[in-house]
Amino acid sequence: MKITVPRLVALTASVAVLAATGIGWTTAPVPASTQPATTVSIMSVPVPGVFQGVDFGTGHNGFPTVTELPDGRLRMMWRHGSGHASADGEILTSVGDPSGADWSEPERVIVDNGADIRDPHLGPSGLSTIDGEVFLTYFVTVNGVPSGARVARSADGGETFGPSVRIDPGFPWAAISSPVIKVNGKLWTAFYAKPPGESIESAYAAWSVNGGQSWSTVRIAIGMSGNPFQEPWAVAGANNSVVFVMRDGSWRSLATRSIDAAGAWAPLTRNVIANATGNSASVRASNGRIYLVYRDTVSRAAKLASSEDNGVTWTVERVLMVKPAGAAVGSVGMTYAHPIELGQGYLFCPVGMERGDGDSRLYLGFL
Repeated sequence: MKITVPRLVALTASVAVLAATGIGWTTAPVPASTQPATTVSIMSVPVPGVFQGVDFGTGHNGFPTVTELPDGRLRMMWRHGSGHASADGEILTSVGDPSGADWSEPERVIVDNGADIRDPHLGPSGLSTIDGEVFLTYFVTVNGVPSGARVARSADGGETFGPSVRIDPGFPWAAISSPVIKVNGKLWTAFYAKPPGESIESAYAAWSVNGGQSWSTVRIAIGMSGNPFQEPWAVAGANNSVVFVMRDGSWRSLATRSIDAAGAWAPLTRNVIANATGNSASVRASNGRIYLVYRDTVSRAAKLASSEDNGVTWTVERVLMVKPAGAAVGSVGMTYAHPIELGQGYLFCPVGMERGDGDSRLYLGFL
């Protein structure tokens, strides 16, 4: 069963330009008559099936994350630098609306009373809005080594962030890809790390019962030689469960594991999507399905998958965006995504896509 939510509000480019650059869709648009009603300020008749670029300047703009603020606006963050893994990476943020191209001038994100968030590779991890506050997960690197999974919170819609809290238990190598979510009265997220004495990444779940002041953790997938478990993403599941989607091996497939409301862990389910990588960005929609945006390891396209059984099995729905024709050799293609639900049935998603040497652009649309 195909998803029936709209997939774009026009922003800056025409459909003809997108087709010429290799950005587009592979399935017929959903007729407007089948679209569900919305409770947010979205154009009355969105154009489905098209992702269009937002002009945030030249260079490498990728690894986006987004959240809906209490006032209905969207706050987006992403990494900007001169190249995919350049040492001059910085985290930028902008506030806007999915109904048009009116996004604020990007500003640098600062936490911990004046410290810049800088990372030469991945940038911000995940934004979310919980009980009126904005939570940001991130990590920084020290001499090229991820120095710990952290979370900072904001009471003013992400304009300013207070001091951050470390999520992992002080591992020598730890990074994070997942946003914070709230399920069954607890805050949840996930990170990946190399415990002392180990050289392969394992995936960890983390939870807090005191609003994020401190965190408990458990390893949910043990990495071994030739098969790390990386970039786990926490998503709310059915019946107060939490589903974790993660990379299974280096650019091989995705795996899942879940915990129910009683605290019982399901077995690790591997190879739930083959030829898949990325940050496993997922959202549970109001129709009960989990939707996931990932990178195809062969084509480097952004693809959409969905699960009706709480992440145990997945159906690949469609290609969302293809790697642009003429992209630089070695370009990874999609530089991550973050789907969120805006009102019942509307799934909004920023996507980063590398287009050439040191060049990546952000595209916005509806799934």
